[in-house]
Amino acid sequence: MEGNESDSLNSVYLSIPRVNSDNDNLSKYNIGVPENLLLVEEDSVKGFFEQKNIYDNKRSYLATLSGNSYTFSNICILVSKMYEAYTDGMATDADWATKHPNWNKVLLVPVETQELATSTVATAVYHCFKPTSTKLVKGTGDINTGLYVSYVFSKFSND
Repeated sequence: MEGNESDSLNSVYLSIPRVNSDNDNLSKYNIGVPENLLLVEEDSVKGFFEQKNIYDNKRSYLATLSGNSYTFSNICILVSKMYEAYTDGMATDADWATKHPNWNKVLLVPVETQELATSTVATAVYHCFKPTSTKLVKGTGDINTGLYVSYVFSKFSND
């Protein structure tokens, strides 16, 4: 967020396409593709599952495979909280980033969700233990060719 420290972060959109395998529909031994990916802070992933948490769209987010991509529509709160932890930590300890090497890292975990029969609201999130596999496209910055992140900042003047 360098250069935007005094601005307000309004939204962060993340789209992660997958690579189509040549064997997606050809092999009788084809394994499936994960339907859902959970985005969660690396240092929080163990506790997320041990405490039976549900994604909250603040510190954890769910994306469902749509078309050929996983899309997280607004991870603004997570990005802001991670940056806030960094700036607060560095303000009190010059070695904070060295002591917290995962402060800016997230993991994508294949998961399954459980919903109520009458709703699409998740009541549980579990590791996906079915054999699934996919290869994600690495970032190029182009929405049509790879991992893509876009963000919106607001700058307010005192006039």
